[in-house]
Amino acid sequence: MRKIVTSLNSDYFLLFALILLGLVLRTLDIEIRPLHNDEGVNYFFLGQIDQKGYYPYSYLNYHGPAYFYLTRLCTAIFGDGIFGLRFSSILSGLLLPVCLIPFFKRNQGLYVLIASALLMLSPTHVFFSRYAIHESFFVLVTLWLAVSVYFWWEERKPCYIYQGFAALALLVSTKETFIITLFSLFIGILLLGDYKAVFRDLRAQYAVIVKGLLGCVVSIIFIFTGAFRWSDGVHEMLLAVPQWIARNDSDFGHHKPFQYYAECLAVVEPTLEILLLVFVALIFVSFLFPLKLEKFRKDLFTQNPWVRFLFAWFVSIFLVYSLVSYKTPWLILNLSLPLILLISYFLTYLVSAESLKVRVVSFAVGIAALLSTVGSSFYFNFDHPYGIKNPYSYVHTAEGMLRLLDDIAILAKQKPNLNILVGIKQYWPLPYYLRRYEPNVGYKDISNPNTISDRYDVLILDKNVLWNKSGWRDKYYRLSDVQESRTYFKLH
Repeated sequence: MRKIVTSLNSDYFLLFALILLGLVLRTLDIEIRPLHNDEGVNYFFLGQIDQKGYYPYSYLNYHGPAYFYLTRLCTAIFGDGIFGLRFSSILSGLLLPVCLIPFFKRNQGLYVLIASALLMLSPTHVFFSRYAIHESFFVLVTLWLAVSVYFWWEERKPCYIYQGFAALALLVSTKETFIITLFSLFIGILLLGDYKAVFRDLRAQYAVIVKGLLGCVVSIIFIFTGAFRWSDGVHEMLLAVPQWIARNDSDFGHHKPFQYYAECLAVVEPTLEILLLVFVALIFVSFLFPLKLEKFRKDLFTQNPWVRFLFAWFVSIFLVYSLVSYKTPWLILNLSLPLILLISYFLTYLVSAESLKVRVVSFAVGIAALLSTVGSSFYFNFDHPYGIKNPYSYVHTAEGMLRLLDDIAILAKQKPNLNILVGIKQYWPLPYYLRRYEPNVGYKDISNPNTISDRYDVLILDKNVLWNKSGWRDKYYRLSDVQESRTYFKLH
């Protein structure tokens, strides 16, 4: 007993150390990448919470209120700087290993530690944990739901039903893509089997399910209505899913080929794809030569419900997201999560093999995988945090916007009450960076500066707006991947 307690204590210590390492990677030089336009928009929505006292959810904005309330709490604690704005995503990424703690009691501490190491070091998870968008929080509650479902299947304890419904409420309240997640988890559940016993025990826990479901529904309504203060939130919530589905056909600017996510992973996390191919190949060969690889097939598939669950979850969610035309880089988190958990179990099995030769080779492969992951994480998060060399950098803010802000700051020292007009269409995240000059900032798309030039000191216009007037100088800036500007400064 003492040995087990000592082992658990050391496992928790190592888990805490890995989370600290993840914290360093997620907070180090957090401002090295300027805000994406979506991060700027999310900051604007936080302001609406301050104005109204709740988040006025609109189905046209696609994403639910839960993330905004969490982020508003973080900015209340840490301020509205980039660190405070991104902290909700940082925290979400750090909590992923916590969801795996139930595996400790099943004598799977090594698995938890390997999975946690890959999650904390993953260039994909580090990248989007340093991003003020919904996805990191969304995959956190996805994992919570997945673990709750699996452990109820294993242990039949009511606490996992309550946890599952709590996670479901947050999932629905965060993003409309919960439909894809639930479908993929359902496919995973189908591979768990033991259907008769499952239905029998579900009937036996009918009262628990009813209470959990009721709490889930009330929680969703509570979140969408701003603590029951805004009844329109329910109506907007019901309109969200049809609007989101229609977006797949209408939003051509985000359409990408089937292989988009596979190509992104091949560039950013090639080790994961290589190990996945090895895993699938071994499973396939084990069915062709059952006598030689029978133990491997049983241990890692036919008699391992968690691996079957993960494999079905990953394959189904990969196929759905790849088949859907609408694609953005951050959605890849939904694919990489089950993939990392699956590969982690594969590595755990190999380094625990009976054969010393297999253990040594597997240990070397595991170390190489970790080193490759660390190298990739630094490359895509610190060496090239945005720009053409980073496949996760998507219609991103360019250095030109930062140079524009520096030039405005220099001018503001000469004239503190600087009046600025933002006259371009794709201006996010400029409102965030220009908030220090409020209320002297206006937003209006114009083509003839003569009509308003007497009221402003800086005119941020589209690059195609050519204007020549005495007392003004102009300068070109590439603000983002989708917006270039010719900005005019009044000479003082």
